[in-house]
Amino acid sequence: MITLTATEFVNNFGRRNQEVQREPIEVTSHGRPVGYYVSAHDFEAMENARQSELSASVRRGMADVVNGHHREYDGERLLQESMQHIAKRRSERRKK
Repeated sequence: MITLTATEFVNNFGRRNQEVQREPIEVTSHGRPVGYYVSAHDFEAMENARQSELSASVRRGMADVVNGHHREYDGERLLQESMQHIAKRRSERRKK
């Protein structure tokens, strides 16, 4: 992942549009992350992964309710798993 200050990001936005097609960009201000710039493809993949996992989670939850079981799901874990899925897909895409 590329890390840039907000100033560097803004001053070279056109160049960054090309770089973000290869990898996400972390934008920092005063040494702290303030945002991430991702390609439209990566964003769509994140949204699809999030929706797929959400749907699967709802199906599991409904099955648990029907079967009289109770299970809690951790939203932070769900986000981490989604990001891992996206990183795996990106890696596979680079190998092609």
